[in-house]
Amino acid sequence: MTILPSVRRNRRKKHRGAAAVELCLCLPLFVVVIAGSMETCNLIHLRESMCVASYEAARIAVKNGKDTEKAVQQSQELLKARGFEDIQITFDPKNLADLEPGTLVAVQLSTPTHSQSLLPKSVLGKHQFVTKTVFVME
Repeated sequence: MTILPSVRRNRRKKHRGAAAVELCLCLPLFVVVIAGSMETCNLIHLRESMCVASYEAARIAVKNGKDTEKAVQQSQELLKARGFEDIQITFDPKNLADLEPGTLVAVQLSTPTHSQSLLPKSVLGKHQFVTKTVFVME
């Protein structure tokens, strides 16, 4: 049994705009998922970079003559090479020159999430990323 050509044309007309409607419904969802994935990866990269920079600053501070300036400079260079700026670095205690071996030295890095984000400031709010590394003075 053969279907007449006019009947075939009528079936095609019924489904003619289906792909366009599906695209209009699905495209915004795909864009949101892709943008969310990119932002998540960016923030994970920021967190890991801050962990590495904090570790390097603490390592340099306790080994190389208790020099915090050199440790800050090294960690800022590391973060800048990875594309991150506006990160505060603090040491606890602040003066490492008078410490005896065995004393704990903490290095803390902090930055507002919106300064490193691809999204507008209103989306992430006033959250902060904080990374802390503790070493023992040698």
